Amino acid sequence: SITLYGQDRILLMNAKVIEAKVIEINDDFIKYKKFNKQDGADKMISTEKVYMVTYENSDYKIIYKKDPSDPSALEPEDKRMELSGMQDAKQYYKATGNFFWGIGIGFLGGLVGDLKYAPIPPLIFATISEMHAPCLSKQQLSYCFDLCNENYVTGYMRKAGNKKINNSLMGGLIGIGIGYAAYKALGDPFGVLIGKLAEKEK
Repeated sequence: SITLYGQDRILLMNAKVIEAKVIEINDDFIKYKKFNKQDGADKMISTEKVYMVTYENSDYKIIYKKDPSDPSALEPEDKRMELSGMQDAKQYYKATGNFFWGIGIGFLGGLVGDLKYAPIPPLIFATISEMHAPCLSKQQLSYCFDLCNENYVTGYMRKAGNKKINNSLMGGLIGIGIGYAAYKALGDPFGVLIGKLAEKEK
């Protein structure tokens, strides 16, 4: 095993970064302390969840190894580009439109007054919105030439799709709450509207 000290960055396979003080690396796990809690307990993470460790002096150690039994596994450099795309999407892609559309759709679902069915419209919206890929040429990126790299684009699209789903569902839940509160306050507004329309038909 290797024992190390200093402010390090642990890049995970989900593109998250842990600011840490790495204590030990072996074949099975990495032992570290969170950089802002160096007086706290040691933490351990499986090497299977880690792509790379970058040390305080800018040296780095790639932990990821391609699984030869997995035909879809990427080479280390290709995996790095995929993670780079995921990081850019996390930093730059906002998906605010999905959040506000989710609120509106959730509001209509909550306004019906039946909480069993109210989540259905936001769920459908989240599923559909994830299918529509963002136009990368209009997005802010770390390096524009990364658009030519298939693995970078794959990582960006995957993370952007997750953000669209999460924002749609978060907005939907807020909208359901607002809509249901309005339903309680107004007393079944849809039922009242349908009743008035039926009276006009008579």
